[in-house]
Amino acid sequence: AGLRASHGMSSEDITNDEPSDAVVDEQEGEESEEKWEVIKVMTIDELKEDSPATCFNESCTTVAAVVYQGTEDPSETYRYCLDCQVRPICTISLQYMSPSHR
Repeated sequence: AGLRASHGMSSEDITNDEPSDAVVDEQEGEESEEKWEVIKVMTIDELKEDSPATCFNESCTTVAAVVYQGTEDPSETYRYCLDCQVRPICTISLQYMSPSHR
């Protein structure tokens, strides 16, 4: 369901800017809805690192479990923990995760 492997991505490759739910189509001047895709599910080893990547949500200090990428701007990437990813821009069901990532 839009899940792609993305090996070799470091924490430095991931931005921490606030994602936008809508993007203005420059050619037509219309607003289109940004779509987000899971590009990485953190491995168990990454979750256990001494300094693991943390959730994008400023009020959360939990370790990030997934990385999302915007379809309008592939350079936009955001990390979320399992709890915070229920935000409207990045909903994913636990049924699509392997047992080791639940």
